[in-house]
Order: sequence, then C-alpha cells, then structure tokens
Amino acid sequence: MTQQTPAAASAATAVDDVRQAEKRRVQAMIDADIETLDVLLSPRLVYGHSNAATDSKSEYLANIRDGVFDYQTIEHSEDTMEFAAGAVVVFGRMQATARLSGAPITIDNATLTVWVNEGTGWQMLAHQPTKRE
Repeated sequence: MTQQTPAAASAATAVDDVRQAEKRRVQAMIDADIETLDVLLSPRLVYGHSNAATDSKSEYLANIRDGVFDYQTIEHSEDTMEFAAGAVVVFGRMQATARLSGAPITIDNATLTVWVNEGTGWQMLAHQPTKRE
C-alpha cells in the first residue's frame, strides 16, 4: 500500500477545496450572489476578460450587481488543476450564455484561474479567459 506524503496529501486537499470553490463561484455568478462572490474573490483580484480588459474585485462585483454581466448558464470544466507554491492553478473551459449590458452573448473560452489561501480560505486571485475559435 502506497501512502501519500504530507505534501501530496496537502496538495490533494487544496485541489479538492478549490474544485468546490469553483463550483460555488460559478453558481454565484449565475445567481448574481454578491455575498458569496465577495468571500470567494481575493481583495487583490485581477479578473481578465477575453477582450483584454481587466476588472478589480470591486469593479467585477459592481458589474455583476448592476447587471452589466448577467449570466444565464455556465458550464465550466476544471480540466487540469495544479498545486504549486501555495496556489492552485486551474486550466479549464467556460461555455456560457449571458447578457453583456443587455445584449445576448455566447461565451466559449479557455480559462486560466489562480486560487490562493492566505489564511481566510481559498480565494480567486486571477482569472484570464481566451476565446476559443
């Protein structure tokens, strides 16, 4: 029987925790649940968009709250998750239907997301999508 080293067990736990946090984040985006997003997003968040624009945490939350980003459906896969140096890096795919400032859009992006735990639980520090063509 092979036993995990403490570091491997810690990495596996971190990946599992982030996988659950990703699910909560996606549902909170659909529900426009600002309270949940506030907990899950780092105060230092840099949220990139596929058009190269970026939002801070306060800008992103305001855009969700004000309906600028209004997600109807989101399918998000966590294709690869890597634990390194106290962070979990998630490579995935996000497919969604939404309204952007009231106009319907369809999203199909490859995503790179970085989660960190700085003592208050896992929080998303950075997110960058790239349009899939």
